[in-house]
Amino acid sequence: MRVGELDDSNLVARRLIRYRHLLVASPEYLEKAGQPKDPQDLNDYPLIVFSPWFGEPVWSLSNGKKVEKVLVNSGFSINDYNGVQRAVLDGSGIGEIPSVVCGEQIEAGRLVEVMPNWHFEPVTISAVYSTRLNLSRVVRLFKDFCVERIEELVPHTKL
Repeated sequence: MRVGELDDSNLVARRLIRYRHLLVASPEYLEKAGQPKDPQDLNDYPLIVFSPWFGEPVWSLSNGKKVEKVLVNSGFSINDYNGVQRAVLDGSGIGEIPSVVCGEQIEAGRLVEVMPNWHFEPVTISAVYSTRLNLSRVVRLFKDFCVERIEELVPHTKL
């Protein structure tokens, strides 16, 4: 399985699903702090960030007409999306979370999308294997299973 686009490679990739990361906050937090209007407003809020292993996180958001990059000054960072989600649910600020992680919380109303007109680029999950020729039965069965069941296995793929 591969998250992200497959760069120039000798491998074969079968796209399974695409989803987005979402900017989310608890309704109680937004009621108290107010809503940011555009990406540059985000640094006026405490941000809960999935921390990369190196460098400063940069969020790239698009509204369909233009792209804005925001150097994120995080109030709290962690390298686990469940931890980011827990902090956002607790009302600690605004966070960036994959829809496949936070979709259930959004459906239940415990989280809401912030600035829904601004989006992160979609993310792709693919099944990756070495060749189409002489594909082993196990690999073919696993790939077919993933293709047939991906939306059940990975729910909440909001685009």
